[in-house]
This record gives sequence, C-alpha cells and structure tokens, in this order.
Amino acid sequence: MILQIGFLGLLTLIAVIAVINMILGSSLFIPKSAEGVLDSVSEAPAYTWSSESVRRVSVQGQEQEQHAARSATIDLEQNKFQNLVAGVLPMRTIFISDGKYTIRMDEETTATSSPGRMITDACDGAPAIPAELTRMPTAQEIKASHPKLVSDKETVFGKRAWRIDFELTPQIIDKLLWLSFFEQATPQEMDWVMSEKELEKVRAGDYTVDFASAYVTRDDRLLAMIDTRFQVDEGSAWRILAQLVPNQEERPLANTDLGEPLCE
Repeated sequence: MILQIGFLGLLTLIAVIAVINMILGSSLFIPKSAEGVLDSVSEAPAYTWSSESVRRVSVQGQEQEQHAARSATIDLEQNKFQNLVAGVLPMRTIFISDGKYTIRMDEETTATSSPGRMITDACDGAPAIPAELTRMPTAQEIKASHPKLVSDKETVFGKRAWRIDFELTPQIIDKLLWLSFFEQATPQEMDWVMSEKELEKVRAGDYTVDFASAYVTRDDRLLAMIDTRFQVDEGSAWRILAQLVPNQEERPLANTDLGEPLCE
C-alpha cells in the first residue's frame, strides 16, 4: 500500500513538472548545456537546406563583393540529391543524382532543352557523387567543436531557439561551401569556388574567425541555422548564413530516377 502511494506520488510529481514545463518553457528535462542541446537534435534522413555567402576579395586593389547561393535537397538513405548553385560557377547550375549516377545542367542546357551532362562515369562502373558531400553540418560535428551555450532566448523563423557558439573547423567550412563536392563535380572550375592558395589555407586552419553560431529550435529540436564570418589569412573574407528549408513532402526525392545511363 505504501509503495502504491509512493508510486502515485511520483507520477503526480512528473505530471506537475510537465505542466510547468509547458507553461513556463523550462523544466528539469530541458538541456542546460551546449552538449545536451546538441545531443537532443534530430536529423531527418531527407531534408532541404540553403546557404548564402558573401565573399569580399581585393581585385587589382579594388574590393569586390561576390554573392552566391547554394540549395541542396538530399536523401541520405537513398544517396540522392538535387543541388542548385548560383553565383558560384560561371553559370547557374543544377546537379541531380538518383544514387546511380550524377548529371549536371546549366542555363545553356535548360534553354535548349538538352539532357543533362553525366559527370560520373556510370558506364565504367563509377559511383555517383555521395549525397553526404552536400549535407548540412551536423549537431554532432558542432558538438565536437568546443560548443558554448550563449542564449536560450533567440528567435529563428518565429520559434524560440538556443544559440550555441563554436569553433569553426576546416571540416565545417568544407560542408558550408561544398568544397569537397565541387572538387568531385567540377574539378576544372575550382578556382571559381575558391582559389587553390586559399583552399590550402582553409584546410590548414590558416584563417581568422569573427564568429560562428548555431541555432537549435527548442520545440522541435532542429539545427535550424548556422551563421559565421571568417577571413582567410592574406586572402578573402567570407560571411555564410545557412538554414534549413521546410519541405512539404517527407521524402521529396523518392521518385527521382534518371533512368539507365546512355553508354556507347
């Protein structure tokens, strides 16, 4: 009897805490550290994210701003993606992969209704470019980058969020700017993405970070936004803002199929 009363009392206490949590937005179950917040983040197997970047570079003594946008819809389980880039390469370009091989379409291709150009040699058994290469930096990667919980009162897309500052690693810069992706997809055009000298400096950690912040929404525990600014030593300065984009479908690339490759 005493045990039953004690058990009922415990259930009552848990219920009271849950009600307080809903009313006040804080409780014993809310993470109190950056690591706890990041551990609570959930990542869908398929999602869309976009990033905008501004690169400030000196050209013949004149400072210029180069604006670029990247958008990726990826399905990690099926290794599919549809990526759009503007302001990165000479022309606006779309990359599509159905898990078997990858094609590239640009403004000229679209204007002439020509089929996309295959950029992975599926006819010789080469795999498609991994969708992993345009994955948004993950909560666990940020957790490994000495995170610090700064605030729990931020607002992202109208939702209350935590702000977590972290050390901007070369691996996270690679993910934000799709550097490894472009090395596989457009190796002859890497100078448009980042010069060889600057790429070497980034990978060696030779850059100065002004700030690097991640934002995790409190209600649905999503890594919703990453905001950073850094300058490559003796090179250009970058500002990058990356964010999740809501999808109407749970698996938007489920029906993506490029068919069999045309092999001679």
